[in-house]
Amino acid sequence: MVLAEIRSIFGTAFGLPVLAFTVSPGASERPQPASETWPCRPLVADTSSVRVTDKVPLAPRPLGRGVVAGASWMAEKLLPGHRPGRVTPDLVHQAALACSRLPISDSVPTAPVEDLLGAAAALPRHAADLRRLADRLWSRLDGIPSVQRHGDLWAGNLLVDRGRLTGIVDWDAAHSHGVPGADLVQLIGTNARRRQRLPLGRAVLELPWRASTFTAATAAYWWALDVTPRRALLDIAGIAWWASEIHHTLVRFPQRRTDERWVAENVAAVLEGLERRRPDQALRRGSQRSISRRRRTFQSAASDAPLTRQK
Repeated sequence: MVLAEIRSIFGTAFGLPVLAFTVSPGASERPQPASETWPCRPLVADTSSVRVTDKVPLAPRPLGRGVVAGASWMAEKLLPGHRPGRVTPDLVHQAALACSRLPISDSVPTAPVEDLLGAAAALPRHAADLRRLADRLWSRLDGIPSVQRHGDLWAGNLLVDRGRLTGIVDWDAAHSHGVPGADLVQLIGTNARRRQRLPLGRAVLELPWRASTFTAATAAYWWALDVTPRRALLDIAGIAWWASEIHHTLVRFPQRRTDERWVAENVAAVLEGLERRRPDQALRRGSQRSISRRRRTFQSAASDAPLTRQK
């Protein structure tokens, strides 16, 4: 018999309610995934979480997933620990080390472009601006390595036990071609956003990745990757955080597409802020560089011209 509990009901995926289950370590049987006995179909909103988490020490081992009667389910092995009450510098340091152990390759980090195009498909009114930004961003990605991203890294998806990071959960927004540092921008930016009760757009335009405290808190990550966190790269990571947030919010909560206040605060405001800084000039093509092994210094693009406004 499988010992499982509902861990969370975290919204919808393509209009379907999504349930997440955790399976106790003593469970003797594996839940049946969509391809086995139950008349289920795969969860189409998933990207690569089942495949990715097998390779990540702090991620729960996936046991199965599917959709039954319109409700998605996902079974994972239960990890020790609890959600942290707050994000401390030490916790950021531990998360940075964990992220530095994710796969890295010399392929182009296409995740933010895909997120922008996904958001454009959901928001016809802003589609032209989002696609234009995607084109400009694409021209700046040459020479930046791809990293496996989590895609939803915040305190609610971390587990700790007596101050030690014991798990990173909920990998539904994972992508194998993420921008270096984007997960850590999300962790720190979301913490500041929730603490100050800011909408996403306002938090993005605060440029938390530009702060010296961000560079200091994530130093172990950049050292492990042997990547220099230049301003141009950090700006791309910041845009990647925003693009991922709006895209996956629109996927999980389709009602946001017609929520004029949400769109104005979190999409239109950011696009307008970028346009004021003439991103068509800032997003110039970088020099082509690639990496052939795990540790290689990132060579900056032709210019460190910012993607966003100056502080």
